[in-house]
Amino acid sequence: MLELRLQKAYRLLTDARHADRKVIDIALSCGFNDLSYFHRSYRARFGMTPSDARAAAAAPPHSAAVGSGTIPASPPVSRGLPMSAG
Repeated sequence: MLELRLQKAYRLLTDARHADRKVIDIALSCGFNDLSYFHRSYRARFGMTPSDARAAAAAPPHSAAVGSGTIPASPPVSRGLPMSAG
């Protein structure tokens, strides 16, 4: 359920048609009642803040992920095991 709400927030934040909406309004419309929790969850899922995602989507096109309508894949989850160096 959290993933679906975050995906909806991502789509709204990176859609130019919603550029006039405040981040808090988008968070509330996606079912987040706590803005701090929304920011933490969004950053953990996408590796950037909601404001950073919006800014990247509004910037001149140089990134295929942000603003393309494609929701980035979840970042890898650390299991506490050391990563191999090669």
